[in-house]
Amino acid sequence: MEFCDSCGHPTALAETESAHHTSQGLVRYRRCACGHRWVELAPFLPRPVRL
Repeated sequence: MEFCDSCGHPTALAETESAHHTSQGLVRYRRCACGHRWVELAPFLPRPVRL
């Protein structure tokens, strides 16, 4: 998501209320200046195998 679904502001400007690691990746709880909240998941990416 690049823009807030509620007001259209760029999500890059949204505040991160909290973040923590899970088995699936990094979970971030975000809040826009308009008050709209959402959850983002940044999944873990596998590392390349070195031979």
